[in-house]
Amino acid sequence: MASSARIRVRSERGWLGRLVTALTPTLRNVTREIEADIKRNAPVDSGELVGSVRRRGTVITIDADHWHFVEYGTKPHIIRPRVKKALWWPDAHHPVKKVYHPGTAAQPYIRPAVNKQRRLRPVGADVETVED
Repeated sequence: MASSARIRVRSERGWLGRLVTALTPTLRNVTREIEADIKRNAPVDSGELVGSVRRRGTVITIDADHWHFVEYGTKPHIIRPRVKKALWWPDAHHPVKKVYHPGTAAQPYIRPAVNKQRRLRPVGADVETVED
């Protein structure tokens, strides 16, 4: 089951196309900062999660199938075999019919990155100084 998260940073399109054009470089910088924060905040076990974070323009994609389990955690649940009659792993003493998983605590790394207060630095904007 493939799963991915996609975070899109964009301005409202429509009535002011010139405003969107002017804001796009700044939005790309903000997206770059969010991507860096996601990678910095993500817990590292195998490196698959951090390695799956990609940015293109103002869209960040996280392609690891387990991203949401890490971000939101899991409740206690029972794991049963899907294909075979029993579960087994290298450290198990013998095959078992089910495993009681205690659940996992949430380790938010996307939401803190997205909700972080950022200082906007306009890129290529014309700034006029008005003197009284």
